Amino acid sequence: MWVAIDGGLSIPLSSVGVLSAGDHDVLLIERSGTGELLDTRWLRVEVSEAAAGTPFVFAPRWTVDRSPPRLLARQKPLVIGRNGRVSVSAVDPLGVASVRYRIDGRSWEQTALDNSRPVRVELSFEDAGGNSGRETFDAMLDVDPPTIDLWMNDEAVADGDVLVLTEDAVFRAEGVDQVSAVEGVYWRTDGARWRPASEPWTLFDTGAQWLEVKAVDSGGNATTRQWELTWD
Repeated sequence: MWVAIDGGLSIPLSSVGVLSAGDHDVLLIERSGTGELLDTRWLRVEVSEAAAGTPFVFAPRWTVDRSPPRLLARQKPLVIGRNGRVSVSAVDPLGVASVRYRIDGRSWEQTALDNSRPVRVELSFEDAGGNSGRETFDAMLDVDPPTIDLWMNDEAVADGDVLVLTEDAVFRAEGVDQVSAVEGVYWRTDGARWRPASEPWTLFDTGAQWLEVKAVDSGGNATTRQWELTWD
């Protein structure tokens, strides 16, 4: 037997400790030995001040769980990128089994990605007990990647430039997105790990041969630019 208390995550009944004084909503979850959901039942537990701190006990008044998952929050405004990811968050004591969505009445596979535009999103979600919920709201389809501007020692750097630099050369980069917003700008040399480009930086590896800068927007669309390096 598993239990979820006051909308929290489900845990084994044997792991439940003491309850604080007050009223508590408790969901009992019965599963088979293989983990298959068998039944769910709600009960309400009243803990008096005098009983607070005592081990968890219950006298069930059971009803079948028919409550769908609850949508907690979503990115505002909601932005969907070319990768089809939707930033939503739902919670359910049984666990959220699935989240699906349609754009302007069509599935993601049928959605045209020819241009960025306002869209209408229909979101549906379901828990492990088969209870489902639905919401509809406006969103933005962003299929256009951001642009990147790079400066070295306050001089703009163009595509195709071979950068001649010394150890104290200072770089800064900026990403611009015309549809949603830039979530992050990063840099790296010679395929190393990406580093945040939120502040100006210098290249500590004086043997590096290539500089890359990447910008990612709210829809997950990314742009990468690359320059060859030579050292003075």
